Amino acid sequence: MFARLSLAATLVVALNCVAPVVVTLSLAAEPVAMTSSVLDSFEIPEINQAIGVDAEHFYAIDNTSIAKYAKGSKQPVLSRDYEDIGAIHFDSATVVDGKVYVAHSNYPVWPMTSSLEIFDAATLDHLESHSFGIQIGSFTWVDRAADGSWWGGFANYNRVFDKSPVAYGNKYNTQVVRFTPTGRWPRPM
Repeated sequence: MFARLSLAATLVVALNCVAPVVVTLSLAAEPVAMTSSVLDSFEIPEINQAIGVDAEHFYAIDNTSIAKYAKGSKQPVLSRDYEDIGAIHFDSATVVDGKVYVAHSNYPVWPMTSSLEIFDAATLDHLESHSFGIQIGSFTWVDRAADGSWWGGFANYNRVFDKSPVAYGNKYNTQVVRFTPTGRWPRPM
């Protein structure tokens, strides 16, 4: 699973929730009160976008790099930069079955292009790249659901960059998608 982080370079490992979460559709429902406590924290300077996690490691995501840290020792294991393969803006990561899946876009360049980048979790070698072309928005997150389906988010923004007279995609075009179940990543459903 992935977690969004602020620009602060501290990762909170886990929260210990003591109240069950109840989801209701009633607008008048009272919110569920929850308490939590910090179990541990790590100082990881490479975190500027997000973090991917597996059983033994954290994978700190920055615009063009991934840094792998051991959970137990809190020590860096491996760090790689991917500007040489054209990385522009890594935005999030999830780790599944020994692979780090990274949402990538050319944000804030126009027109928007996005891709899914896949890395070997052991070596951080780049394994695959799947382009989503020029459409949809900036690919900002990817995750696999419990049923095995893959989901992702394509963000659009109302911010105007540089000399462009229009907003970067318009926030109303932001989409959450389920990818085709073919084992490939050709396009969202």
